[in-house]
Amino acid sequence: MGWFWNSAKGGAWDLSSVERPWPPGATAIYAHISEHVSPGMQGLTEGGERLPDEKDDGAVKWAAGAMDGVFGHHGGGGSEKSRAKVLHRAIGVVLKDATPVKLGKLYEQLLQDGVLDTIDPLLELIVGDRDLDARRMEELAVWLATRAPDREPVKFAIAVLGVIRDEDHSDLIATLGRHEEFTLYAALALSNRAGGDAERKLFELAQHVDGWGRIHIVKRLAGTSDPAIKTWMLREGFKNSIMYEYLAYTCATVGGLRGELERESVDPAVLAGAGDIIQALIAGGPAQDMDDYADGAVVVERYLHHLGSDPKEVGQLIAANSIQRFLDDTSDWKARETRGWTPTVRTSLRERIVAIRALPQWKERVTAGLASKDPNTFGQADEAAKALGIDTWGHHFARLESGDGDGWYFVMRTDDPGRIDRVISLAERLIPLDKISTGPAEETGLGREWADHSHLDFVLQDLRRFPGKGWPLIRTGIRSPVIRNRHMALRALSAWGKARWPSTAEALLTSTLKDEPTKEVRDEIDLVLAGKQLEDPKIDLEGQ
Repeated sequence: MGWFWNSAKGGAWDLSSVERPWPPGATAIYAHISEHVSPGMQGLTEGGERLPDEKDDGAVKWAAGAMDGVFGHHGGGGSEKSRAKVLHRAIGVVLKDATPVKLGKLYEQLLQDGVLDTIDPLLELIVGDRDLDARRMEELAVWLATRAPDREPVKFAIAVLGVIRDEDHSDLIATLGRHEEFTLYAALALSNRAGGDAERKLFELAQHVDGWGRIHIVKRLAGTSDPAIKTWMLREGFKNSIMYEYLAYTCATVGGLRGELERESVDPAVLAGAGDIIQALIAGGPAQDMDDYADGAVVVERYLHHLGSDPKEVGQLIAANSIQRFLDDTSDWKARETRGWTPTVRTSLRERIVAIRALPQWKERVTAGLASKDPNTFGQADEAAKALGIDTWGHHFARLESGDGDGWYFVMRTDDPGRIDRVISLAERLIPLDKISTGPAEETGLGREWADHSHLDFVLQDLRRFPGKGWPLIRTGIRSPVIRNRHMALRALSAWGKARWPSTAEALLTSTLKDEPTKEVRDEIDLVLAGKQLEDPKIDLEGQ
């Protein structure tokens, strides 16, 4: 790297007059992001998340940074050595003679697929190539980073700027990194080039992202010894819009959660963070969990200790209930005893939780939260109500009636036929069935513009448990352009059995079969008409 960082061959070479390999008037991604950066404000202003190369083609789209995040985090990345060699050759050609044709070919190759699987081997080839002109490489990278209207070439440019040390491009990199689509590459670049200031640059960027970008940065801060960063990890660092579980273990261990909780008194913000981290470790999932955390038993004991005998926050009740569920787990406690989860400790923890749940103030606080119009306050109160055995169905229904919520999933979580009748009546009144039943198509139904179709899904998925109820909703689902609606409606009819169908059901299915564009749905209609049972859906819609 040292040779590449300082190499310069010079000579006449200029990108300013070369025809750009993208349509005239296309908006540069860097210009778009810069326009949505406001001094003193974290992240991007409204409209900044939508990049200039976003296509309105109705296809399923990944959230910003999600595709690189998922494939990079769960294996993959850096495996396309053959494609890296092709790109390396194309770069060498352009650096010798930047004609429009050669530059266009390189740009077209950068647009193909994603750069995630290529960038590591490509950087190795670039850094190790003594025939590449480092000055020209830098100019090409800056040119693409600041002017390209397409995301993959910008990602490539950010990564290259991370291995060039002659000039400080950290401000350019950090600006692009504010958009979650580029944060992974910005984090790698800042780590490669920022020297002793890398941690501080990464920490600053972490304040501006809360999705996959936050996850990437915190993972790269795992070796920090900076007290400010460690404290931030326990207060805010683990929080992200994907899953707290991705960062809970990293922040607990690197941030020194055990040491903080072993103090005589604890900052309220750290105590609140500890509750969230403990819950995420218990939930487990995509990263290390409570069974990987050697300090888990001590941390839980100290957390409950600091709650004292009279905790007031509803979130603390939720955390205590989560710990209770963990203690009631039927896993191999013999293995856990080696990490401090002895029978004596578990008994002591249960006794503390029982005492916490029995406090008289909870019912009043939870009831007040359930009356709130704020969705976060209501959601927390709803979770706390589960710990107390309080039935919240009526609250969810009332929110739907008043237009303050969209909890169709929750009101269908009942076995009471009377309640289901009320939900069906409300759905027929609030969901615009005539606008949904426009005929079968191949729509995925993702995005805010399909909210009504998603609401119908939540009702349809449970109507299979109530034969004969909700035929107008099922009829609408069968004629919906959203494939998922039709799947749900057909499963409900299948579960009912033909003997319980309304008189018009068979004729509707027969006529719809002629219009159905999707083979999978046509096959399902044939099976339902033949009286065959369809398998239950493989997924539950709660996550929507």
